[in-house]
This record gives sequence, C-alpha cells and structure tokens, in this order.
Amino acid sequence: MAELMKYLEKAVSLKASDLFIVAGAPVSCKINGVLSPIDEQKKLPPDTEGLLAELYGLAQRDMAGFLKSGDDDFSFAVPGLARFRVNTYRQRGSMAAVIRVVSF
Repeated sequence: MAELMKYLEKAVSLKASDLFIVAGAPVSCKINGVLSPIDEQKKLPPDTEGLLAELYGLAQRDMAGFLKSGDDDFSFAVPGLARFRVNTYRQRGSMAAVIRVVSF
C-alpha cells in the first residue's frame, strides 16, 4: 500500500480535488480544474491493477463486485489524512480509478 499512500498523500498536500489512475498515463491530480501528472512514469495495465488492489485493501473492500461488473463506487478514510470517494472502472480493457479527495 506504500505506492498508493504516496499518491494519496501527494494529492492531499497539493490540495487536489481528484486523483486519476489510468493505464497509459502517469498518475495525475486535478488542481484548480487543471489535470497535472504527479509521477513521470506512465502506468501500464499491470501497474493500475496493482494500485487498484492496494486501493481495495486500504478500503477493506472486496474486489469481487468490481471484477464482475467492471465498475464500483465506494468511500473510505485514512485517519489523519482525508476521506476519499472512489469510482473504479474499466477503460479499454484496463482497470482505472478516479479518487475524489474530501478533506476532513
């Protein structure tokens, strides 16, 4: 969960509204309506799959529903950091997520 936590902490510190995890692009944040990469490396499908597995583990949520239907919506909190609303989905056959930052 270390890589995902790094991205969540970065999004909160940058006061981002959303964090985007999409195959073929670097992990990005929306700040003041502008999408900006927060990582230099483009994520490949196995990378996004790993990040979503971390996300579900952090949220203590079973991925089975997502794997069956191809999309899911949920929320979770990281004590001392923020609450997050999550939409996971499949895009061009790869796993992706948009994570909304909801400050405490």
